[in-house]
Amino acid sequence: METCALVYFIGVLGIHLQELAYWTPYAFTLAPSALIWIGRLILLEYAFLLQAYSYLKMPWPARIQYLD
Repeated sequence: METCALVYFIGVLGIHLQELAYWTPYAFTLAPSALIWIGRLILLEYAFLLQAYSYLKMPWPARIQYLD
């Protein structure tokens, strides 16, 4: 079975540090939802980029450089 580092990371986020128990679902859902939201923002930034990020290690081209 394949393992995913993100699943393990979310599992670690679910542990309450002072009580050494899992968070209740009501209190814990903010962590995965924040990760999903940031992932969406990164994906949209990559898909609809107006200007190229040339200073990154692997530069992202602007959207006008992609074919339709």
